[in-house]
Amino acid sequence: MTASGAVYLVLPAGVVQLNPERAVFDGMLEGWWRQQRSWLSREATIKPRLALVRRFAEFTGLYPWQSRQVWPAFHPPADDVADPAGPRGLAGRRTAWPS
Repeated sequence: MTASGAVYLVLPAGVVQLNPERAVFDGMLEGWWRQQRSWLSREATIKPRLALVRRFAEFTGLYPWQSRQVWPAFHPPADDVADPAGPRGLAGRRTAWPS
């Protein structure tokens, strides 16, 4: 079974990465690009968003998984992680009105 978001679909197989963190970051963005295209988002919408994320990573010198303070959008609040099915859970954020 092939998972559509599997890392082997976006990272080269059998290649030793010289900068594995950069490879994961690029793979993450490639996977996000594919997801946006599957939702029929236009390239004119996706490209500026990708450029923004890349510029932000370059500006901070950090990847999203390295700092909760610098990349808060990639890190849900601790109470959401503890109980994702709760009233402020991750799935509920898509449909719930802001409080």
